[in-house]
Amino acid sequence: MIQIQVLPVQNQGQANEYLRSYQREYPKRKIIGISMSPCEFPGGWFMTITYEVEI
Repeated sequence: MIQIQVLPVQNQGQANEYLRSYQREYPKRKIIGISMSPCEFPGGWFMTITYEVEI
């Protein structure tokens, strides 16, 4: 099953920190893709993670 998760991040450092801990916190999720889109309010980025869930 393929799903997405969207979360706001302030900068690239915060995004990298989240991705480093992602596999520890969600061992049954395999990341397929990541995209970053700028957002106007309150500033920063929307990070979209596409992943496959191992059932």
